[in-house]
Amino acid sequence: MSEYNDETGVMRQPCGTWEYHLQLLRRDSEYREKFQAAEAFINHYVAVHADAAFRLSPAIVPVVVHVVYNTSDQNIPDAAVQNQIDALNRDFSRGNADLSTAPTVFSSLAADTGIRFQLAARDPSCQPSTGITRTQSATESFDIFNTDDVKSAATGGANPWPRDKYLNIWVCPALAGQGGRGTFPGASAATDGVIVNYTVFGPGAPPYDLGRVTVHEVGHYFQLFHVFQGACADNDQCADTPPQAAANYGNPTYPHFSCQSAPNGDMFVNHMDYTNDSTKVMFTVDQAARMQATLTGPRSYLLASDGLVPPTAVSAGTLWSADTPRDTAVEPDPLAEPMWQSEDIWVRNKNDGRTVQDHQNPVHRPAGSQPNYVYVRVRNAACGASASGTVKLYWAKASSALAWPAPWDGSVTAPALMGGLIGSQSTGPVPGRGSTVLEFPWSPPDPADYSMFGGDQNHFCLLSRIETAATAPYGMTFAETSNLYENVQNNNKIVWKNVEVATSNHFDMPGFVTVGNLHASEHEVLVAVHAPSLGGKDAWGHVELEVPNELADKLRNADLDPTVASFEKDTLRIHQLDTPIGPVTIDGGQYYTLGVQVVADTEAPPFGLFLIDVNQYERRDQIDVLTGGQRVAFKVLPPRPSDRQAPLGRWWHSHEEDQADIQVFRPEGYEFPVSLGRWGLELQEDHRAVVFDIGAAEGVERVDGYWWTDHDDRIHIGLGDPDRGDLALRVHSVDTESLVLRRARIDLQER
Repeated sequence: MSEYNDETGVMRQPCGTWEYHLQLLRRDSEYREKFQAAEAFINHYVAVHADAAFRLSPAIVPVVVHVVYNTSDQNIPDAAVQNQIDALNRDFSRGNADLSTAPTVFSSLAADTGIRFQLAARDPSCQPSTGITRTQSATESFDIFNTDDVKSAATGGANPWPRDKYLNIWVCPALAGQGGRGTFPGASAATDGVIVNYTVFGPGAPPYDLGRVTVHEVGHYFQLFHVFQGACADNDQCADTPPQAAANYGNPTYPHFSCQSAPNGDMFVNHMDYTNDSTKVMFTVDQAARMQATLTGPRSYLLASDGLVPPTAVSAGTLWSADTPRDTAVEPDPLAEPMWQSEDIWVRNKNDGRTVQDHQNPVHRPAGSQPNYVYVRVRNAACGASASGTVKLYWAKASSALAWPAPWDGSVTAPALMGGLIGSQSTGPVPGRGSTVLEFPWSPPDPADYSMFGGDQNHFCLLSRIETAATAPYGMTFAETSNLYENVQNNNKIVWKNVEVATSNHFDMPGFVTVGNLHASEHEVLVAVHAPSLGGKDAWGHVELEVPNELADKLRNADLDPTVASFEKDTLRIHQLDTPIGPVTIDGGQYYTLGVQVVADTEAPPFGLFLIDVNQYERRDQIDVLTGGQRVAFKVLPPRPSDRQAPLGRWWHSHEEDQADIQVFRPEGYEFPVSLGRWGLELQEDHRAVVFDIGAAEGVERVDGYWWTDHDDRIHIGLGDPDRGDLALRVHSVDTESLVLRRARIDLQER
């Protein structure tokens, strides 16, 4: 039982996740293997993808809350449940106003995790649901730290909903001093999820009255460790959380030091500490990256969930793809947001997209080289019946002026080939409530052929159409017209990807978009800028467009409203977002490339994801009709510690070359496949070894991380339980071809 202070209400161990995790590691080999594989994937993904924290669109996780109660006062109302969901979204989006209470040295590292939560709209039987179940139990208090009784009807609780479609949260009366417990992805399907004491749930009682015990436990669900993991050895796998000797409680005063190696002291404002709810206010960029890696790998099944699709909105055997993460298959799509950002189409520069479901810009390669790969997710909204169809995938030179069927059909060849069919594939039978992912090899055109588009010459976009009939309207609910945007909005079988990703560690980088007129005759065109990350009353910056001279002259002659936009030398400064500018007359077949830049008016955020849409309208009978747009996603990488040394080398462990008492590593780039569970390390000039992407060696269990000590002439990497004094690896030899570490036994005194 956890210690509890009746006077202050502070729990000395509000979370039971880690202790229960250690029990599972020791007694359950399957769990241990899954945990190690998950850690290997996450660490490798984060190491390879520097921008892993910045997902283009937030992933929305369906949630079911199982309220298990003994007395009526424990049967918390629906409003309290929704309040907890709101708290999760507040803190996972960096949308909490109390972030300003954190020391600037820490709050400057705060990140939007790119994950959102919503109560489920359908249950496992495909019936409408509020996302809340209620079960009265004879159990007065559950021991949520040491048992899973609340997760089963047979032991007085409630059975989980399928974990591949829902995040299960159980709320129940727990033993005094117990706050909550989460599971890492390796947990069994019968026990996976989060348990929270009803006294600290939505919003709960002081000092846990802001829903942040649940925020903490959901952090564990996405493979976050405590910030004090490994004590001053700093083993929470996040470089931007400083070393911390032990958990903090209450409301510490800044600075609070527990490790000499942390120049700014403990990050006690982090959600993964044990401080009061009023003190915990942030996740960091590295924590967000770990959660995104978990969502990409061990919990990727949540990306395909239909738990948010109301069953009344669909019919039997309905194939569809989602325009946005919030799409629920309704036709027409009622969402008032750009329809060219589908997360159900993504590009990968190599064929890893069934695992890494994150969009990359396509890359042109010489003929005969490896293609890019486009992935399309096809869903079935039906509750039971399977369905099949044909997916046709098209490319086009990106602009905000796209129509249908040209240029996607390959008929527009001036000023260069402007589009074409990538391929056609059968979906095969897609089961009810299921989905499938199709892979299309694609070799994009040579950007040099599009030099007339200036900085936008590398940007191409994609369109997926699911056809379930051989003749028009091909199974579409609404017949397609030349207005591509309306086709996508009206039909859930058509999705569109028009996103350019710009990644840099500099804030002031430009992006590019193209506006124009695909028609044969002239048209009146308007543009508007949509910038959700700059909106609100506390906007910190504005958007500027670099406009070609000819288009600039047309805009000046259009009598610009100076409250909407104005020219400052050669740039068009946007004063009012989401307001069309123009119209201007553009000749048939004419295109203009615009530079897009975010300019800070106040102290700008040092990093983050900034999304800018340039929307194009056509004026038709004095009505401005949205016809398309382009999105530029600026991924501005966070600053890394300036004193971090460049490693002498990065090495991968080569299992197949092991000898007796020897571990052989090969330098990065050595041509052998790097499998999950393979060790990696960076060798530093000061004789430190930074270990990453680890799976356990044969006969060695990973319990609470890795320990190493520095010596004048050698490196020790301790493996196993530090209380036992166990196995170590000592540098035996190093050259350009290999790093050889010899196994050795060491005692605690030497360490």
